[in-house]
Amino acid sequence: MQNILIYFLVTVLLLSGCAIHRPTIQQGNIMETKALAQLHLGLTKEQVQFLMGTPVIQDPFHPDRWDYVYWLKMHNHKPVEHRVTVFFENGVVSRLEPEGITLPAPATPALPQMPEQ
Repeated sequence: MQNILIYFLVTVLLLSGCAIHRPTIQQGNIMETKALAQLHLGLTKEQVQFLMGTPVIQDPFHPDRWDYVYWLKMHNHKPVEHRVTVFFENGVVSRLEPEGITLPAPATPALPQMPEQ
């Protein structure tokens, strides 16, 4: 009877070690496609912050560069990283550098058609 109890306890301990919970780790700025589509050259810092939120990295030595970073690590998967670096010149967006993500084409407003004569 004592041997059966020992085998049972050993089996329970071995099987409980197989069910290690590994949570999904998500960090940084969540980059919504709708917000990325509105991101374009010429926006002010306030407009970028309204669309994208506060940047993860705002280097005090490079105040004209904002880094938006998103990092996702799922169980048994390679980590995924998306990054959009926004560069400003005279307070407006002068350059966008996406990394690991494709920026959607910005929506351009339709120009009014001239009436035919």
